[in-house]
Amino acid sequence: MKAYIIVLSIFLSTYVVAQTDTIIWQRLSPLPDTPRVDFGYFLIDSDFYIVGGENSATAYYSAVWRYNIPSDHWQRMRDFPGGPLTEALGFSLARNGYICFGNDSLMGYNYDTEVWEYYPQTDTWLHKRNFPGGPRGGANQSTFTYKGKAYIALDRSDYPDTWSYEPSADLWDSLALFPADSRYGPGLIQKDSAAYFLGGFSTITNTEYRDIWRYDISTNKWDSIGVIPELPNSTQLFWSLGNIAIGGFGDLEDTLGNHFFSRNCYSYSIDSSLWRNVVCTNFADTISNAATFIYNKRAYCFGGYKNLPPNVSMYNEIWSFDASKFLSKDTTVGIQEVKNDYTFKAYPNPLDNQKTLHVQCSEDGEIVFYDLLGRTTYQGAIHKGLNTFDCALLSCENRMILYQAKMRNGRNESGKVVVVR
Repeated sequence: MKAYIIVLSIFLSTYVVAQTDTIIWQRLSPLPDTPRVDFGYFLIDSDFYIVGGENSATAYYSAVWRYNIPSDHWQRMRDFPGGPLTEALGFSLARNGYICFGNDSLMGYNYDTEVWEYYPQTDTWLHKRNFPGGPRGGANQSTFTYKGKAYIALDRSDYPDTWSYEPSADLWDSLALFPADSRYGPGLIQKDSAAYFLGGFSTITNTEYRDIWRYDISTNKWDSIGVIPELPNSTQLFWSLGNIAIGGFGDLEDTLGNHFFSRNCYSYSIDSSLWRNVVCTNFADTISNAATFIYNKRAYCFGGYKNLPPNVSMYNEIWSFDASKFLSKDTTVGIQEVKNDYTFKAYPNPLDNQKTLHVQCSEDGEIVFYDLLGRTTYQGAIHKGLNTFDCALLSCENRMILYQAKMRNGRNESGKVVVVR
């Protein structure tokens, strides 16, 4: 296990404004088999695959189905060789699919560490090296890929660890620990090298959450950045659309501890942290635990629950809406004003070497700290909002900290901070 430093930067997301957008749902072909949830899934080119899943506590599946998006057609593939499986994690890299972990026991929870690679050209599977961490499941909603690697974090087993997987070397790497209560079923948004985790549910504390956490691959750090504009929530649906994410629905918990499914849907500006209501037409029901993906400027979801016990029912079809207007512009009110209001400030100055240095900025960027001899003491990313740095990292005993920052908008910032004792 590598040692990493966690830096927390906290600010509140701006809540939903009155203006609304509208999305029109289209119902597509149903799966020609029993409805199911908690399946593994991945997208390869124009084909969406589901692996395993369950319809009830006594009906687990090993079936693999492929849905071709342009033709709106389902096809049964060869069964998954790992046997019946639920709560598996899926992702795709280099045009191959991967299924990991999951529960293979009808008698309770028996999570495993197996990893399988799928070759769509031959409809065959290859068993890879087992995952070196603990057995787990329920991590499909918190898995993402970036530059040829897959990243996993937060799952039903309540592990706080983060991992990356490189398929060419069949190698797993342990990354930074999640610094708050572990949880599963958060909403997931990805923009470039950053992944945003919204809400989630802890099986240990039996608690729903509404906080938002960002994991940055380039710095291997978790940051707390705000809250979702609703009650504590898990198993939400989110689609990442450039600077905007669309999401909502999911399982909510009220102040009395009662659970219910939400009908609300929002757009969320990743750059400004502003929320906006979204009205859904042709889709009046609730939904939770569904698979989501983007293809050719359209957003899709499949499966999921319609309602909670004791009257559980499940979706069996693909649903879709046109996401092109969200891809073309940032539709959240106030975005232009936020982007033009550029700020950069390092404080306090002078700085007590027993405290922390704050950098407040309105753009993402990179920053380098160095001492009077020109030696680098810290280098890494800074994010829009409040960033905090431990003085122990910056060699504050040298009486002065120098910095240079390069912001995303092309601005360069440099300065010095005097350190007092």
